[in-house]
Amino acid sequence: MPLYTSGCKDMFKINLKNLLNTLKKPGKYNLMTISDEVKKDAKKALDRMLTLV
Repeated sequence: MPLYTSGCKDMFKINLKNLLNTLKKPGKYNLMTISDEVKKDAKKALDRMLTLV
């Protein structure tokens, strides 16, 4: 399967400084609210991926 370059404008906002701030101060940066239904589906997908490792 060929890989394609992402055209997402937000990907260019990620840099080492922002990543470091996010890791140092969890909960202060980039907060999101996610519904329980989305959490459930995301956990299911992650569980499937981790069983492949």
